Amino acid sequence: MTPTLTGSTNIEAPPAPSAAPVRGASTVPTVREAVERLGVLKEHQLKHESQARSWSAMMRRHCSGIWERPVNELIRSEVLDVLGELQHKPSTMKKVRTGLRQAITLAMGRNEAIRTNPAGEAIDFEVKLMHGKYEHRHHRSLPHGEVGRLLNDLSSGSSADAVRLVALTAVRLGEAAGAKWEEFDLDAGVWTIPAARRKTNEPLRVPLSRQTLRVLRGARLRSLASASSWVFPREREPIANHVTHSEIRREVKTAGYDTTVHGLRSSFKAWALEAGVPREVSEFALGHRVGSAVERAYSHGTDLFDRRREVMQLWSDYLLRAD
Repeated sequence: MTPTLTGSTNIEAPPAPSAAPVRGASTVPTVREAVERLGVLKEHQLKHESQARSWSAMMRRHCSGIWERPVNELIRSEVLDVLGELQHKPSTMKKVRTGLRQAITLAMGRNEAIRTNPAGEAIDFEVKLMHGKYEHRHHRSLPHGEVGRLLNDLSSGSSADAVRLVALTAVRLGEAAGAKWEEFDLDAGVWTIPAARRKTNEPLRVPLSRQTLRVLRGARLRSLASASSWVFPREREPIANHVTHSEIRREVKTAGYDTTVHGLRSSFKAWALEAGVPREVSEFALGHRVGSAVERAYSHGTDLFDRRREVMQLWSDYLLRAD
């Protein structure tokens, strides 16, 4: 005979055993966080605090394209993109690669979600080829009379507009690729590149010509559509913060021109010499330090901004004559 239950039938199940803690489940650090942690350790190893600051600034500047990537999502091709931009500077490339490798190795010790090191030995052979191929090689540049045709032959999109920004402003490729809208005052026609993103570790005010503002306003619409704070957000997978250096360089190659993006700065310099632009003005426009430390101290921090604005407008008018 089947027994029957009497009284309340709301029988409570026994409490479930608590889940065992998962080892290595801490938050995965970004490249920035991993590098900053390594930087704290380096402060105790290096003789001078200024050396540690210089190392941190170098890593931040050259790794801007992967700076906020979680370490466990970083892939080897992204690391090679960063190193590829430094092929003409083998010693800097070695320092950046070593810094990434050590920072990720350090992060792996505390987080089991990071299973591989994309800056590790798997890229050794390609890095070695980079050293051999680019040591002592200069950037190929276009005759300045052909730069305007290049700009007209480029496609549309973030990578193409990044090339246009480099050509029209004579900034470095990394400064253009990692640009954020917070750095721009479009109404005043000024772009202020922060010291942390510059080779000289000093901020730079860049005057924006009418043609440059037109490019930026088009880019602004694209950024708003993707809700991005980057001026040149990436448009394809794998998703990154902004367009990569290799994508920008590929844009020039696809347009059929035998030049490097960095070489466009040389094109501007050649035009400036022929146009009679004073050397100190063109050097400031290129973001170079001008004069000795003593001379710079006596210059009271002047950056010849108004004179540079006139020159960059003349340069833009020369490149895009129909405007």
